[in-house]
Amino acid sequence: MRELAAAAREKGMEAVAEIAVKTNFPLDRPSGEEETAEVRKVVSRCDAEAYARTAEVIASDDHIDPEYSKIKSPVVFVAGDGDIISPVQRSLDISELVGGPSRVIVVKSGHQMILQDLEGVQGAVDAFLKMTS
Repeated sequence: MRELAAAAREKGMEAVAEIAVKTNFPLDRPSGEEETAEVRKVVSRCDAEAYARTAEVIASDDHIDPEYSKIKSPVVFVAGDGDIISPVQRSLDISELVGGPSRVIVVKSGHQMILQDLEGVQGAVDAFLKMTS
């Protein structure tokens, strides 16, 4: 994340958008032109300084995870089977820390779940709604 902050400041958001296109999609399968174009467009429109600051906060040595056990409401984690930014195991690990009912649903995507597996994400939303009713 610190490298992304530096890239945003030094090279601009177009450079960060190219990094996002390379890292947001699974390496073992092709990504569609529409999906990559959408990620490129959205990331390149971000304010470089705001993006850099956000990336630095996420990567801060001062970051402390919340007390997940205090979360008592139902939680559904949606994880992409090809997500190299936030792998499935991270969702599984955090899910076990949650104090209430929790479920991890793995969809066929990288980091852009909605763009790559809308039906899978809809299934996750449906599962969450069932947990809350």
